[in-house]
Amino acid sequence: MSRKLTTALRLRMSPDEYQTVMKMSALHHETLSSFARKAIAGIQMTSYLDQEAMDALRQASVALLACGMKDEYTDQEKKELMDAGRYLLAVARRVDALLDELETGDAVVRKAGAA
Repeated sequence: MSRKLTTALRLRMSPDEYQTVMKMSALHHETLSSFARKAIAGIQMTSYLDQEAMDALRQASVALLACGMKDEYTDQEKKELMDAGRYLLAVARRVDALLDELETGDAVVRKAGAA
């Protein structure tokens, strides 16, 4: 069941502030109203750039893993490429989990370096 949104809030801001809010709502893939409601309520939002960074991290890890399987590299170079790919993939998974926790509000306290 959807919420009935009937009360309006009107506020004044400078044209620069308005442009900033419009850019931020677009960055978070939210309508202006939805972005404002979440921002005022203090609800964590994940920006589109966060997701793009995660995708790039995953792609880099896959590329490193693929390079680690090529015959043109020495065994030591292959090991280093594979290790780097696995490390990046592990980092991507941890950051992705943290972003999910922020979105759902289920943040978990972690020790530094914990997987």
